[in-house]
Order: sequence, then structure tokens, then C-alpha cells
Amino acid sequence: MVNSSYRDGGGITFLLSVTRGDLSNLQTTCFARRHQKMTLDKKIDKASYHVIDFNMKDLDTIERNIFFPWLREKLTQYASDDEVSDAFATVLDEIEKDRELLSKLGKTVRDQCKMAVSTENPVEAKESVTNIAQMSAALTTRARSIFDRIERLVVPAVALLVSEKEQKYIDNKILLKLGLFQSRVHLVGMYEAVWELEGDGRKERELFRKMIPYIPQKMIPRWRRSLYEPQAGVLNI
Repeated sequence: MVNSSYRDGGGITFLLSVTRGDLSNLQTTCFARRHQKMTLDKKIDKASYHVIDFNMKDLDTIERNIFFPWLREKLTQYASDDEVSDAFATVLDEIEKDRELLSKLGKTVRDQCKMAVSTENPVEAKESVTNIAQMSAALTTRARSIFDRIERLVVPAVALLVSEKEQKYIDNKILLKLGLFQSRVHLVGMYEAVWELEGDGRKERELFRKMIPYIPQKMIPRWRRSLYEPQAGVLNI
């Protein structure tokens, strides 16, 4: 009997929430700096590193190596007929294709950031700032579209078709894959993202408390000060 009361995706949906929120913060930071007199400094380079080379990179690794292969297997196994299975396969193919484009766009943003902080030409630096602001907006829009499709189409299907035990298994595998440092930083980011949610946030907070062991939850304030703020604090403007 499938327990659909456990909404999949503690691990993956929390990572999606973190990445989506940080992308929006990066976009805001870029546009704010674009309108300042001073040129782009290391703050935006560090902010883009956290969002693109840390959050997005880890999310891409989790999706590519763990979540999507597991998802294809389970949806094929539990779907009622071949037509439903093929429909989900098409959705996943489209998401993965868009994720490739997202990764390429993210790399372009990082290249522009490195160019901006390395150049001594103020005209080139200003041009890079404008490019980063525009590309970060495009990056945020494309990422939001991908994440919304996952939450709207994929997560409910998994919650309906896959048992609670199997969902918890993949959540634990995701956390283990992240590694010690990454998992602690992401855990704080997950906490921040979940507690800032409006509307359905209460359910997400209950899921967070259910999924994350007691001791790591109690360590969040310390990890926020020692690990998260030094890296992600640059997104607070």
C-alpha cells in the first residue's frame, strides 16, 4: 500500500527551494550592483560561485546521478501502463535537456564574473556587470520553469506511486551524496528556504522536521554562523 501522505522529495525539493531562492538573490544582487557607481567587485564573483558552482552544481549532480535514474526506474515500475510511463519519460527528457542549457548559461555567468573582477578596464568591467545582470535574470527565469515542472508534475507522481520507505531511502542517499561540508551548508540553506515559505510553508516545515534528524536540526544555528554565512552571506544586500 503506497503511503502518499509522505510527500517525496524532502531532499530534492528542499534543494530546489534553496537554489531557486539563491538564484533570485543573485539576480537582485547583480541588478543592485549594476546601478551603483562602483564596478563589479569580488562580492558578486563570490555570490555567483555559491549559487552556480555550489548550489546548482550539487543539484545537477544529485539529479543526474541519483534522482533522475531512480525516478525513471520507479515510474516505469509503478506506472499503470506504457502510455503513462512514456509520458513521464518525455517530461524527464525535456527537463534534463533544459538542465543542460541551464548549466551552460550558468557557466557563462561565471565566466563573465571572472572577467569583470580581473579586468582593469572600467568600460569592460561595466559591460560585464550589465551582461551578468541580464544573464542572471534569464538564468532565474529558466531555472524557475524547470523547478516548477518538477514540483508540479514529478513530485506528486512520486508521492502517489512510490512507497514512503523508498522515498526516505532516496532522501538519505541524496544527503549522503552531498558530503559532510556540503550537506551542512545545504541543510542551513534548506532551513532558511523552508522557513521563508508562505502559504503551504507549514507542511514543508513539518516535512523538514520529520526528515532531518534531531541533532543536525539543533546544530543549524552553529552551522549558519560558522559555515553558511561566510559563504552565502554575500547574497544579503
